[in-house]
Amino acid sequence: MEKPENHREGTLGDWLSTDFRLTTQRDLRLLILRSLVRIRLEGPRIMSEDYRLQRADSNLDHRTERRETDQTQTKRFLVQGHPAQLTSQSDRLLVDESSSSSSSSSSSSSSSSASQQAAAAAELQDKCIKLQEVVDKMVAVVMKMERLVTSQQGIQDLEEFQFGPEGRKIPLFHSWSSKQLEESCHFLLAAYSQELQLKRTILQEVAHTMTPDLCLVYLSCWLHQPFIPPHSRLTLEALLLETGHRPL
Repeated sequence: MEKPENHREGTLGDWLSTDFRLTTQRDLRLLILRSLVRIRLEGPRIMSEDYRLQRADSNLDHRTERRETDQTQTKRFLVQGHPAQLTSQSDRLLVDESSSSSSSSSSSSSSSSASQQAAAAAELQDKCIKLQEVVDKMVAVVMKMERLVTSQQGIQDLEEFQFGPEGRKIPLFHSWSSKQLEESCHFLLAAYSQELQLKRTILQEVAHTMTPDLCLVYLSCWLHQPFIPPHSRLTLEALLLETGHRPL
């Protein structure tokens, strides 16, 4: 009776151990199959990523080694006194940046000086234009005086033709004769014509003056009017009184 019980217990244990082994083997087969499928599906992508990473690492190492080599060559060339033999692209960029900065600084300084010269030239041009306007007004006055002197000369010739060399007995003016008026007009015209010629010369030369002393000479000549004598003002006032342009 005991043998069959022991036989049944041994049979049940063997069956359980056999079932456990089968289950473990089946799970292992499934795990292996899943791993194979994953390798089959994701293997190329993983390999390509590994290849790209290896390529990137190799390129980085190559660039680092090349940079160190270039720096070593640069130091050697600088020590030897041959900066023109820089072959590294980074060194060329440094040289280009330094030259561009120096050129930009020189160009900025030259542009600022050019702008200052242009502003000074424009201001000088404005002053010369104003001075030209003053001289043009003087030219108009002198031309008017020339026409008046020509008219007075005609009146004098007519009186000599009508009344002889002595002229008319009753003067046309308050106390002057036509001859006295003509002489005064000729005197004033000659003085103002010479002064106008001086003003024109100063106008032509003042913008090209290089020394301040010469500028002061031009200024003195313009203000003091050396070709107009002191008694010309008295002659002009007498002329205006005789012709009735100044009240007595």
